[in-house]
Parts: sequence; structure tokens; C-alpha cells
Amino acid sequence: MQLSSVILAAAGLLAPVYSRAIISIGHRAEGLNVSLASAGNTKVQVSVTNTGSTEISVLKANTFFDKSPTKKVNIYREGSQKEVPFNGILLRYTPSNLTKDDFQPIAPGQTVNTEFDLAETLDLSESGNYAASSEGVLPFSNPQYNGIAGVIPFKSNAIIIKVDGKQTADVLSVGAKYFHLSRRADINNGGCNAEQKPVISSALERASSIAAEASKAALDGDVRVFEQFFRTTDSTTRQQVSDRFRAIASEAGNSTGGIVKYQCSDAMDVCKPNVVAYALSASNVIVNCPTYYTIAATSQQCDVGDQALTAIHELSHIDAVYSPATADHAYGEDASLALSSDMALMNADTYTYYANAVRQNCSPS
Repeated sequence: MQLSSVILAAAGLLAPVYSRAIISIGHRAEGLNVSLASAGNTKVQVSVTNTGSTEISVLKANTFFDKSPTKKVNIYREGSQKEVPFNGILLRYTPSNLTKDDFQPIAPGQTVNTEFDLAETLDLSESGNYAASSEGVLPFSNPQYNGIAGVIPFKSNAIIIKVDGKQTADVLSVGAKYFHLSRRADINNGGCNAEQKPVISSALERASSIAAEASKAALDGDVRVFEQFFRTTDSTTRQQVSDRFRAIASEAGNSTGGIVKYQCSDAMDVCKPNVVAYALSASNVIVNCPTYYTIAATSQQCDVGDQALTAIHELSHIDAVYSPATADHAYGEDASLALSSDMALMNADTYTYYANAVRQNCSPS
């Protein structure tokens, strides 16, 4: 890492002693319909319709309404089982101090459209047909509450996009933008000052310890806690989770080298007030935003993140640390608990909050 840059009780005779409970918030019975449509070459239009009888406000961060180049759909070359690698930004935000401006209101029966260009975050220089779809959960609020009140699962339609690879050259990708901006900005030594460096180093040291503990627990710990987060007790899945945590522990604990470069200069200009950090997996870069230094160094709660957990979250996004890298299918503990097993296995916050549950000795519900 570069700064520049419980075993189950036998036969049920012994019951695990938990210090805290994992508490889940609500799920809305009425849903949202998500529809995708091709909007010309690599552009995609998303239409979100409120199929319920009351107004709902969907969180913008890490959803279709986020203007940042975050992952919004899954893309496959037609006929291929391998997803096109995502080269955009994977950000982590804090759910505290959310305002109405952080949500997209949708009235009953209303459809809200938004559009984005896939070429900003994917290499689609090879012409041909690509399949696009999206599945996950959308955090929501309501008129009486500014915070996250619950989550709504969704699954979009699947569409085929006809791509002219030559036209993608006219779209400035995230990687190209980062390269140009970082060269222009003074980010020698990652732009981290004398106060920030020890904070990052300390967080990485704790992250390494937490991830190592989670790696062991994934194999030998309480299966009920594992199942609550990953929706399975399958031995292969437990091994995969353990291996990812082991890789994260190794990278976080490498204080003199490593793969990932930490930076404090926001060359991409995405450090909004609620954004804690973000990763650029294709560049092996993690950027800590100013908000990172205001959150707790160590959390004492099951559903609250901290600086070390943020490091685990972002390191899970780096493909060079452990492949394939995680995505942000859901954000926050409650939303992560609502995912299917397959999606949980590839969701950064599932790892974040499982590691915290192991550390805090949080009980399964």
C-alpha cells in the first residue's frame, strides 16, 4: 500500500454471546419499475416509474440519478458470459446529514427519465452488440423523513445496444479524464498533508487487522452471521469471501509498497459533502475526500462505518487486489442485507458490514 501516493458451538451446547444486534430498517411493499432504452450508440436512457400510491424519494448517490460516472448497468458483449470491466468511479458516501437535495422525488404514477453514456466508464471501442441490464436495490426516503427510510428491490428489462466503436473515441472516458487532470494538478505524494498521512496509515493498519479477522470468520465463524450477509453457507462462497478479505488484509498491511496508491487530491472533482472516498479500479487509486477525516476512526455500532471500514470498502473495489472487484449493488447495511447471494458476494458494503459484525460481535437477526 502506497500512501503516495467463533467457531460454532458444538452440538448446540454453547451459544455465542453477542454484544449487539444487527437491526434492519424497512422495505417498501409498493415498488418502482425500472426500464432501460438505447438512446443512440453508447447512450442509455433509464426510466424510473413509481408504481405505488404515495410519493417516494430515491437517493441519488450510487443510483441512476447520480451524475458522477458510477456503475449503473451491467454490460456484456452479446453471447459472452464475461461482463465488460467497469472503469469508472466507485464512491462511498456517508448517509448522515442527508437533505432533500440528495433525493429524487417521484410522485405516484410519475416516470422520471435520466441518461448516461456508457463510453465514459467502459471500453466499448470494439463495435458490435452489447447486452445491458440492471438489478439491485434503491434506497428511499419519504416526505416525513430526510434520511434513508428503507430500500426497494428492482430488476430492469434487458436491452441490446448496437455500438459503433469508432464513435466512442469522441467520448472522454474516466480514465482519460483522470490522467489529464492528475497531470495538471499538483498531486505529488498524493496531495496528502502531514496531518492526513498518519490518519490514513492508522486506518490501514486497523483495516488489515479487521480484514484478517473477517477472513478467518468467513471460514470458521458463526454461519448465521455469514448467512445473514451473504445469503448462503456454501463452502465455496465462504472460501471466496475469506480469500478476498485475506487479500485486502495483505494490501492494507503493506506499508512500504503494495498495489494501491492513496491520494488526497480530488482530481475528478467528485468529493461532495457526503462523499467519503472513491476508487478508480482501473488506475489502482483510492482518493480520500475531506469528509473522510470527519468520520469516526473506529465505530462502536454494527451499522455505522468508520475510517478503517472505508478502507476495506474501497480496497474491495480494486481488481488488482482481488479479482473480480466488487461493485456497489447496494449501499448501507440494510440495503446490503436485501441482496441475493450472487449480488451480495460482489457488493462492497456486504464485506464492509460483515467485517464490522465480526469485529463488533453483532448478532444475526
